[in-house]
Amino acid sequence: MIMWNMHPDIKFGRNGDWTLKNNEASYDASSYIPSLLNEEKSISLYELLSEAEMHTQFTEAFTHQTNKNSANEIDTRLLFATIISLGSNLGHTNMSKAAPEITSKQLLDTEKLWLSNQNLNNANNKIVELIQSLPLPSVYSKLDGRLHTSSDGQKVVVAVNSLLANYSYKYYGKEQGITVNSFVDNKQSFFHVNVLSSSDREAAFMMDGIVSSKESIYKESDLEHIHSTDTHGYTEAMFSGLHFLDVAFAPHIKGIHNQTLYGYESKSLKKNSNFTIAPKQTVNKKLILTHWDEILHLMASIKLGYCSASLIFRALSSSKTSKLYQAIREFGRLLKSTFILNYLRDTDLRKSVRKQLNRVELGQRMSKAIFFGRKGVLKVGLGNEIQKAVSCTILLKNAIILWNYLYLSSFLYETEDKEEKQAMVDSISRGSVIAWAHVNMYGIYLFNKRQKTRSFKATLKQMQSQTF
Repeated sequence: MIMWNMHPDIKFGRNGDWTLKNNEASYDASSYIPSLLNEEKSISLYELLSEAEMHTQFTEAFTHQTNKNSANEIDTRLLFATIISLGSNLGHTNMSKAAPEITSKQLLDTEKLWLSNQNLNNANNKIVELIQSLPLPSVYSKLDGRLHTSSDGQKVVVAVNSLLANYSYKYYGKEQGITVNSFVDNKQSFFHVNVLSSSDREAAFMMDGIVSSKESIYKESDLEHIHSTDTHGYTEAMFSGLHFLDVAFAPHIKGIHNQTLYGYESKSLKKNSNFTIAPKQTVNKKLILTHWDEILHLMASIKLGYCSASLIFRALSSSKTSKLYQAIREFGRLLKSTFILNYLRDTDLRKSVRKQLNRVELGQRMSKAIFFGRKGVLKVGLGNEIQKAVSCTILLKNAIILWNYLYLSSFLYETEDKEEKQAMVDSISRGSVIAWAHVNMYGIYLFNKRQKTRSFKATLKQMQSQTF
C-alpha cells in the first residue's frame, strides 16, 4: 500500500479529508512555434487547401451524390470555395459577394452534388493519415510511447429553429444552441467531430468518436490508447465502455477527492480501513456476474458497428430499472477506482492528461478563429447540415495543422547544424502546432487602379441640388 501521507501532491486535512495539488503540464502553446511560423508571409485558406490537395489528393474522396459512377470531375476551385464557405460560416451568399467569379448557385450545387458527411469524413481521414505518417509529429508521442486522445464539447449558438438546439441562459444567453464535440490526438490531428443537443451528456457521444476512429484511423495501432475528457465527458459507465474498446479512460475529474473508491470484496475494505485514501464501498459483484454475457454481447455489437454507443447508453441510462446498465456501471466503478489510485500516484499521467486537454481546448479556440462568419452563429438547423458545417471546419483545421508540420519539417531539413536542429526539435516538442496567427482567414482583396465603378445614376451635382 502506498504511503499517501508522504505524497508531495496530496494535502490532508484535520478531519481526514484530502485534496490533490493541480499539476500543470510543461506545455506552452504561445512560444516557439507561433513565432517561427509568423516569420512566414500569411497564407490563405485557399492556398492551405491547395497544398493539402497536392500532398494528399483528398479531393478523390468526394464522389458525386446522385451518380456514384459519374465521370464528371469535381471542380476543385468550387469545392474549396464551398468548404471555406461552410467551414468559416460565411455562407454561400457572402462568399459569392467576396468572390465575384463564383455565384451562390454554383456553391449551392457543389454542396448538394459533392459534399456529404461521409465524403468530408473520408477527405479528413486522408489529411490525418498524412499527418500521422510524418516523422515530426512523433516528437509529441515518443516521450510516453502511447496514443493519447482527448475530446471536449464547444457550445455554438443556432439562430434558426432546430430539433437539436436547446435554450440555456448560462451558455447562449437568450439564444438556443448545440454542442460540437471534437476529438484530437497527441500528434494534434483532429480525427472526429460529432454534434449533439446541449442537453445531452458528452460521454456517450465520446464513445461514438472512439468507435469511429478504431474503424478508420487507429485500427492497426499497437500503442496503448488512452482517452481523456473533462468532467462533462465522464461517467462511471464510460469506464466500462472504453475498456471493451481496449482504450484506457483517463478523465480529469473535478473534485476527485469527493469520488468514492470501490473494492471488489468486503475484506479489502477491512484490510485498508485505516487509510484515508482507500475503498469505502464494494461493488455489486453478483449483478456484474449475472449480466456479464449481456455486457459482452452489447459491447461487441457497439465495437462491430451494429449499433450506436450514444443511442444505446442514453436509452439504458434513462431507465432507472435497467439491470444491464447498473451492471455496466458497477464494473465501471472498479475501473474508475483503479484509475483514481493510479492517477494520484503517477504525476506524469496527471500532466499528460492536462496537456492533452490543453490541446483540445486550444483546438476549440482555433475553431472559433476559423468559424468567424456571421459572428459564429449557425444559420442552419437540420442535423445533417450542422454536421456538414462543423466537418468543413475540422477539415480546415487539419489543413492548417498539416501545413504547419510541412513548414516546420522543411525548415528542419534545411538546418544543417545538428545541435541547432536538435534544439529546435526540443522546442517544438514543448509547444503545439495548433497555431493559426499566420493564416489569413478573411481572403485577399484585389485593388485594380484602372477599374472605375459608378454605383449611382444621379451625379453629385444633381444630388446636391435637391431640396427637402
